[in-house]
Amino acid sequence: AECGINAEVEKQLEMGKKLLAAGQLADALSHFHAALEGDPDNYFAYYRRATVYLAMGKSKAAIRDLSKVVELKQDFTMARLQRGQLLLKQGKFDEAGEDFRRVLKLLLSCLSGIFWRTLLRLEEVFLPKKSSSVSGALLPME
Repeated sequence: AECGINAEVEKQLEMGKKLLAAGQLADALSHFHAALEGDPDNYFAYYRRATVYLAMGKSKAAIRDLSKVVELKQDFTMARLQRGQLLLKQGKFDEAGEDFRRVLKLLLSCLSGIFWRTLLRLEEVFLPKKSSSVSGALLPME
């Protein structure tokens, strides 16, 4: 039954995505509702539904769904960024600022990881291993 539920949820998400792309917002919304009925913890279904709400100009409903996305998947930066933008437009500066700070923190964390992985890779490529390094052979013996 679990596989059947997931397959049905995926089908609803795919149909909703196609209808959203075609601009059929009300129909897309009904498919995202159906996906969430099948899997109430599907953060991506909430995100897609929030996208429809945004396209319909329903900011409050979009904020509710984006908040659920962030609750379910705290590192979903796009949801947090969009929620922050909506909160900013509503004049909720403290809440928006918190979202923007979290996005910045997540992005800096990712960039830091990329930086260090790149640096380690460069070291592996351009610096010889200590055991076979020329500089190691030239060090004075004690």
